[in-house]
Amino acid sequence: MIGTWRLVLAMLVVCAHLFTPWWPGALAVFAFYVISGFLMTLILQEQYSFSPADLRAFWVNRVLRIYPPYYFACLASILLILAWPPGAVTSLNAHLSIPDTPGEILTNTFIVGLIDWPEDRSSLVVPGWTLFIELVHYLVISLWAGRSRKNAFIFLALSVAYVAVTYLFLDANFGFRYLIPPAGSFPFAVGVVLYFYKEPFGRLIAAVTWKLAFCVSAVLYGLVFVAASMVADPLGVCLYANVLTSALLLIVLWHAPAPSLMRRADKWLGDLSYPTYLLHWQAGALVVLATGYELKSVEAFALSILAVIALALLERRLVSGPIEKLRAIVKRRAGNAASKPAGSMA
Repeated sequence: MIGTWRLVLAMLVVCAHLFTPWWPGALAVFAFYVISGFLMTLILQEQYSFSPADLRAFWVNRVLRIYPPYYFACLASILLILAWPPGAVTSLNAHLSIPDTPGEILTNTFIVGLIDWPEDRSSLVVPGWTLFIELVHYLVISLWAGRSRKNAFIFLALSVAYVAVTYLFLDANFGFRYLIPPAGSFPFAVGVVLYFYKEPFGRLIAAVTWKLAFCVSAVLYGLVFVAASMVADPLGVCLYANVLTSALLLIVLWHAPAPSLMRRADKWLGDLSYPTYLLHWQAGALVVLATGYELKSVEAFALSILAVIALALLERRLVSGPIEKLRAIVKRRAGNAASKPAGSMA
């Protein structure tokens, strides 16, 4: 069920950018970070190891997972920009422009350094800055934080200290709390720590029954969204409460007693989450420019959902699907006999 949840999170981001309100997308991004922290630690601990050879295999696998779909989305943006009069696409989102400086070309090519703050720089994949945050934390987890429970707790303590510093000395500036790599440390650290307690949580879930655990975790998760909708700053305390409720929902979904057919469906849905996340701005811009509907109108949003699903399916068909064969070879060469978790980003 984690795959289905990931697609829901991707759709929350789509809604935030192409409809309204905007803040649920930020909660969804931090939930993605929790999931990534948990899964990256899991695959390093249980599918690879921390030997130099296995770390190389892990990173080759990460590159194959992240970059080919990203380049597909970059190509979609370039074709979209070239197909319309100059400035038409950029007028809908200032980031959607072809990079024309060495720095912009490098960051768009390699993702590293792609930050959505403080200025509107070219970003062919609008949410690409979150991929940079992901890559930074994959490095932290693979080289240090994911190696032991002790390291995981130190990572968590440092991430909490960073949040405290933003409130005490940086006036809780949203850019420092959300848009740069250290801002993602708290949700990633929670995910890493959660991995080391997945078995105790599993026993607790079995004791209270999975259905009850799911109901409680889903209600708590939903209550954060309700609370955020009622306060002046939905991305203040609620942003961090969302991390904790996301972790609780994640561990419950991880232990879901789903039959094999549902697992296959869940994986299929989860596989659509990444291309949906990468391609939704391109889909929205295409719909608005082709139809003349206003951006964030109901009509444009409804058509954009259909367009982004079509683009996501196309990406899976042309890029991610074939790449899976290469990733499987990498895993075999690393001596990994276990298959990846259904619906994961592994």
